[in-house]
Amino acid sequence: YVPEFSHAARIKVWPLLAHQSGLANPDYESIAARDVSPDALLGMIGAKPLQFEPGSDTRYSNAGYIVLARVIERVSGKPFGDFLRDAVFTRLGMTASGTLCSGDVVPRLADGYIPGIGTALLRPQPRDPSSLFGSGNLYSSAADLDRWLTAIDRHELFDIAKQPYPFGWGKRTWFDREVLVQSGITNGYSSIILTVPADELHVVVLMNTQSGFTGDEGQTLLGI
Repeated sequence: YVPEFSHAARIKVWPLLAHQSGLANPDYESIAARDVSPDALLGMIGAKPLQFEPGSDTRYSNAGYIVLARVIERVSGKPFGDFLRDAVFTRLGMTASGTLCSGDVVPRLADGYIPGIGTALLRPQPRDPSSLFGSGNLYSSAADLDRWLTAIDRHELFDIAKQPYPFGWGKRTWFDREVLVQSGITNGYSSIILTVPADELHVVVLMNTQSGFTGDEGQTLLGI
């Protein structure tokens, strides 16, 4: 799909999905404040040696999802953001969701903060969203994510139970219930999203502070 990528001949789609590709992330510090194209990101990833032979180990990899987003563009013939809009957001009525691009102004998008001394909050260093292509450049609302979880539970786009593993999610058993969960922390933001599919029970937490609150992935909230 992306033959010009230097590791293309050694990696199939499955290891990318399963975080088993061995790809190293781009040098985020060097590109954090500037607009960088998807091809430039792939060039940075491809310039680094593989951390391990694809399929032989597992390590969470933003790089794998960057490459997957480029694969989606090649297969669909659309920019990644347009594909998500047409295939997911519009179909599910997720009107407050999209992909961030350099220079975009998104109405009501929350500014992020990081903890300072005591109760003080600080603005993080500016970060251009282009470096998060495919791996963290989505924005959404709690209501939209609740709609997304409903679609997961009811198999509206696909049946996640038929997948070998719920790619991108953590699969847990909490309180005698099967749970799908993903938590995140990034430059000024923290989040938790989980569903108990059998009960269509959802927890969505979106915070515009970079906090350790997500450390237990929402298990305490689910317990309550």
